[in-house]
Amino acid sequence: MPEEQDYLLRLLRKLEASLADTREAAVLSVIEKTIRGVSRATDVRASLEQLYSVRGFDQFALRLMWLSERATKGLVEEGDMDHEIETLAALLGPVVVDVQPVLPPEPPETQDGKAYDGFHEALGKFGRTIEEFKRKSFDQASFKGIEQDLLDRILDQTAALQEAAAALGREDVVRLGIVITNFIHYVIERGLLQDVRIVNILDNTNLSLQGACDSTEPESLDALQQTVEMLQNPKNLLD
Repeated sequence: MPEEQDYLLRLLRKLEASLADTREAAVLSVIEKTIRGVSRATDVRASLEQLYSVRGFDQFALRLMWLSERATKGLVEEGDMDHEIETLAALLGPVVVDVQPVLPPEPPETQDGKAYDGFHEALGKFGRTIEEFKRKSFDQASFKGIEQDLLDRILDQTAALQEAAAALGREDVVRLGIVITNFIHYVIERGLLQDVRIVNILDNTNLSLQGACDSTEPESLDALQQTVEMLQNPKNLLD
């Protein structure tokens, strides 16, 4: 995956997670569709030009185009990402209901469009739940413990992701869902809610999952398989 595409996807996902509790569903829907569009695009700029046509999102799209060009030239810094998220959030406008929001390119002919969209919707919800779980487990920089109801929500989103992955034929993601479920049950049964490693493991698992689903590179798929193997034995991982 080109550097600018990878950068924009990470930026947009963090933006979406940061706005989940504060923006109306219509705005979040456009961001989610933009993420799907960028992840599928062979031409990122063309995908963003579609977003530019959505009323209220023109300045937002222009900023993304500018960032894409800078990423292509290697001029973006990871340390600036939080600032860019704030800037993009300030540029978001209301969605006008009579304007069709940006649509991603059609999925490959070998995949069922409905199953593809359902899978990516479940993938996005899973990622947002992990981000919320991570955020609520810390008080600023200090770990304050894990809320079990958030683990229960992760279990619910994992089940939904497995179902969507099965419909699309993504057996690798189905297997990951199984080991995530077993891992979380082990954590709950052993009362490990004060172990900060749980947060780091689930966060890294989500990063591996999102990376593998955004890329066809062998390295990303290998990383997902390694994550499955790591989670298969939570006793060895945590004891």
